[in-house]
Amino acid sequence: MGRLGELDTNTEALTNRINAHAAYGKRDLEEWVFAQLDVQPGHSILELGCGTGKQTIPLARLVGNHGGIKAVDLADDSISILRQQAETNGLIGRIDLVNSSLDDTENYLSEADAFDRAVACYSIYYANEPAKLFAAVHSKLNMDGRFFFCGPARMNNSELKALHQRVSDKRLPIAATSFMEDEGLKLAKECFSRVIVTSFINPLSFSSADALYDYWRSHNLYDPGSDSRFKDAANSHFIDHDVFVTNKRVCGALAIK
Repeated sequence: MGRLGELDTNTEALTNRINAHAAYGKRDLEEWVFAQLDVQPGHSILELGCGTGKQTIPLARLVGNHGGIKAVDLADDSISILRQQAETNGLIGRIDLVNSSLDDTENYLSEADAFDRAVACYSIYYANEPAKLFAAVHSKLNMDGRFFFCGPARMNNSELKALHQRVSDKRLPIAATSFMEDEGLKLAKECFSRVIVTSFINPLSFSSADALYDYWRSHNLYDPGSDSRFKDAANSHFIDHDVFVTNKRVCGALAIK
């Protein structure tokens, strides 16, 4: 897929980033996402790019015994981790797990499917045919259904990117941010009756050079050829500073049928 970065489907890297956001961040992305979706008990939800279940598990709790989640992801190991978590939490009966690319809608959407909500966190821009995907989601939403998708804004991690550019010639990833702020919004507005654009900022405060390096290493910015130079730059920063702060800047769009 043209939009995929080297570490986007790496489950270990994804897990490391999720853990870093929880450990060093000040705000909860899930609270923001769920506020946009307005999930109610009994809702049926389509989740595109569920990963290891960061949103899936709490969504399954919210929909209750009479609701359900169809969770789709390309990575086999992510699906396996999510299945284990769902079984451990007694939620597997509420979750239909599908190992598929987002483009293969024929694999995971049936004629009988109807959803109250759809969500795609950090995933929608992986589709090779996003217009087809938007149309498929729209067609499967019930009346007054909501589709919320989010991903990195252009200024996402600008502080980390600035440090990265000091030590590396590796090009910064732009496909996802361009999609979120331009192409994706245009496609949503063509397909849905109303689109509300929103944003979220989560400052990540790293307390050591090692923590900062570990985060960079799990990110698509990572450049093995600049490994030692990044470590030196991180160590130099912490000679005069107690923390390194980079801001996760997220662009979100709520598309209402």
